[in-house]
Amino acid sequence: MPVGRRLHLVAMAPAAEGMLVPSKLTGVQAAGRPCLFLGPAGSEAAALVKGCGLVIDPMDGAAIADAVRAYAADPARCAAEGQRAADRAAAWTVDRAVSAFTGLAGRLVAGRRAALPLLGRLQPHA
Repeated sequence: MPVGRRLHLVAMAPAAEGMLVPSKLTGVQAAGRPCLFLGPAGSEAAALVKGCGLVIDPMDGAAIADAVRAYAADPARCAAEGQRAADRAAAWTVDRAVSAFTGLAGRLVAGRRAALPLLGRLQPHA
């Protein structure tokens, strides 16, 4: 198969939404390949795929088949979406990941401190 026609598949159970991003997705993007993401459309993984692949309901077999045929017929699309995927992956550095993680951790800790009950006082939800 010519390089311009390679397409990767990443699947995620709908129950995992909000808990993870499939690690395969970063490898697909780093390889410069478009991706068919079979999983929840509102997930973080789906947002990462936009512009460099398609998000499809994993239970919609006809849509999956149509997408595979469309990519097979359009090597220029594969190449363009693959380049966008590679560009996106190149922008995600260790420093950026650490910064995002520490920022999130800081916000969670600050939110937890703000929600601490006053000592000695019962809270209505307790």
